[in-house]
This record gives sequence, C-alpha cells and structure tokens, in this order.
Amino acid sequence: MISRIRNYFSVSNDLDSHKNISETINQGITFRGTNLLVLVFAIFIASLGLNINSTAVVIGAMLISPLMGPIIGVGFGAATYNVVLIKRALKNYFFATITSLFTSTLYFLISPIGDAHAELLARTAPNIYDVLIALFGGFAGITAITSKFKGNILPGVAISTALMPPLCTAGYGIATFQIPYLLGALYLYFINTVFIILSAYLYLKFIHYPREEKNISGNAIKANRIIFWVSIITIIPSIYLGYGLVSENNFNRNSNKYINAEFNFNNTLVVKKVITPSQYKVEIFLAGAKVDSIYLRSLVLKKDMYNLSNATVEINQGATFDKKGIADNFNEDILLEKTNIILINMLDSLSRKKDYPEDFYKELKFIDSNIDTAYIFNDTGFTKDQPNKVVTVFLENKHSQSKSINLLKVTNWLKLRLHKDSVVVKTIR
Repeated sequence: MISRIRNYFSVSNDLDSHKNISETINQGITFRGTNLLVLVFAIFIASLGLNINSTAVVIGAMLISPLMGPIIGVGFGAATYNVVLIKRALKNYFFATITSLFTSTLYFLISPIGDAHAELLARTAPNIYDVLIALFGGFAGITAITSKFKGNILPGVAISTALMPPLCTAGYGIATFQIPYLLGALYLYFINTVFIILSAYLYLKFIHYPREEKNISGNAIKANRIIFWVSIITIIPSIYLGYGLVSENNFNRNSNKYINAEFNFNNTLVVKKVITPSQYKVEIFLAGAKVDSIYLRSLVLKKDMYNLSNATVEINQGATFDKKGIADNFNEDILLEKTNIILINMLDSLSRKKDYPEDFYKELKFIDSNIDTAYIFNDTGFTKDQPNKVVTVFLENKHSQSKSINLLKVTNWLKLRLHKDSVVVKTIR
C-alpha cells in the first residue's frame, strides 16, 4: 500500500537530464542583454500597477519577471556544493535587486500619483503566511525546472511568490522617504528569496540530485550551514507578525459577530461601525429611535461572550429621537411607521450620494478644514401628523480634538449650497 502511494508521487520518470537542468538554471542566472531589459520593463510595469492600484497589471509584470533565476541558482549551487555557481548567482541577484530598486525609485520620483493604495500597502507587512507561500512556490518552481514537462508551472510560481511588487514598494518607500514601507517591503523580498533558495535546496536533496564531488570543500559545507541559519533567523519575525495578523483577524471576526448578533433593533439602525484591532476598540454608531442607556450597558457587558473581554466598546447615538420629540397623540403604530420611513430614507441616502457633485465634499472641506467626513441624509421629519423633508448632515472630526467645527458657518453655507430652508447639522466622533 505504501509503495503504491510512493509510486504515485514519484518524479523519477519525469526528471529532465542533468545536463538540461544545469543549462536551464545557468541561463536564468545571468542578467545581460535581453534578461536585463525584460527586468527593467517588468519593474516599470509593476510600479505602474502598484501606483494605479491595478492587480491585473501587477500580475502581468510578475509573469515576465526573470528575478527567480539567480535565486534558484543559489539553491541549486548549495545542493550540488558548487561554490562558484553560488557566488555567480548571488552576484547577479544583488545586481538585479539594485537595478530594480533604482528603476522603481526613479519611477515613483517622477510619478504624479503619490498615494499608497491597497496593492502597495499589502507588501509592507509580511508574516508567516508569506514564508509558506515562498516555500511552496519555490518547491513548485524547482519541480518545474527539473521536469521534462514544464507546462505553465513557472508563470504561476512567478505570480505566487511575488518577487517584483516588494521591490517596487521598497522603491516607493525610498522615493517618498517612508522608511516603514522600505523596511517592510525589503523584508518580504528577503523572505521570498531565502525560502525559495531553501525549497530548491531541499527538493534537490529529496530527488537525490548528484553533487559535484570535485567542488565539495569546507566552503561548500559552510555555505549550506549559512543557508540553514539564515532561514531560521528569517522565519522568527514572520511568526510574530503572523500571530499579530491572526489576532487582528480574530478581533475583526468576533467584533462583527458581536455587532450583528446583539445590535438588532426594530426602530434603530447601526449606521456605522469602527473596529480598531490595534487599540482593542469597537465603536458603534446608532440612528433612529433612542435606545435606553441601561439596555445598551447590558449589551456592552455581553462582549465577553464573543471573546472581546479586553475590548473597549463605545456606543454613539447620533440621529435619535424618542416619544417626547413627537406629538403626544402618536400611538405605537404611528411611531413605528414614522421610524421606518426615517430609516428607509437614511438607507436610500447612501445610494443618492451621486446626487451631489464630487466637488461638493471638497467645497465643504474648504469651508471648514476640521471636517474629515460628511454624511448627508435626505430625511423625513414630522411636525404633528405632517411629514416634511429635512436635510440632515453629520460631520465627523476624527483627528482635531482641540479644534471644533463651526456649525453656524457650515449650516448657513449648506442652506445656500443645497437650496434648502431647513438643514440640520450634527457632529459625531
């Protein structure tokens, strides 16, 4: 039974000749002429993709990148005890790395778009999962190189190990003088490099690829030990960062589960939630019928049921109303009906954002620079039994605690700008 399983996983019949494998690896190591030009073009393409936040463009750059050649070469040299090959591969690796950094830095220095988008930010916080991706990607890469049936494996490996984007992100960090971006991206690039080398080394040992006996020396054995210890040292910070990522994901998942399960009201809506794992903080913003504060405190105590015992939960009731704000002759059915109208209008307002020109929010920021975010609702208010249209604007001031928003000035401007006689302005934090 075991021998049958081993036969399924055996690659001996698929291996290419040792001569072809060696030639393939040696060709991929050198960065001259075509290889060097392709590298420069790929870096420009990847930088453009990161700059405009285009995943498709970044993937295209990774497909044509020749960066993996010298990295596989180091692993091959270590497995075959070929110190000369290791030195040549490392020389070309550093040359390619410096060329890539220079090219990406040059691009971001002249690029008119200076914002860091999601594609850039994703390359600045490596963790243990990036180690596993690089390791198994390297296994797939060396398997393809040593096989007679290479197929489309290598392009897929180039995408999964993602050597190009970290280098471009590092160039962005240099061009914008943002050291955290530079260090985070270089660490990710280093992780990919080390564990692709390690996987190539381990796979060649696994298939008993022959060593070059004439090259076995103290230096070759020393090089193998260096690869082992560098791998161990590299993995330690990534484990810590991976633990942080898992903790952050757990906090987000538990917080969302808590909000969805406990904050369900008939006449009140959760209009916004802010989950901040780094501060163990959950902020919930409610709108609609005012919820009794004692009941809200009981909901806060339920956080322990969702593994949020160390979290701080803040509940803000912004756009709320109660029976006292409505005519005394309103019964419960009328109250419920009017509440539903208000909540429906608030939800509709999200889809009506296009009713306001894009410059509207820029103008509002110009009127008062302390405004960070504006939420505009075309609400239905009530006077006795008569509904009347009211524009309600919620202004958020996140960062400036010492400076408050000039509500009178903003309200007067909004009346003129929106052509409304009745505009209600409220602030939230």
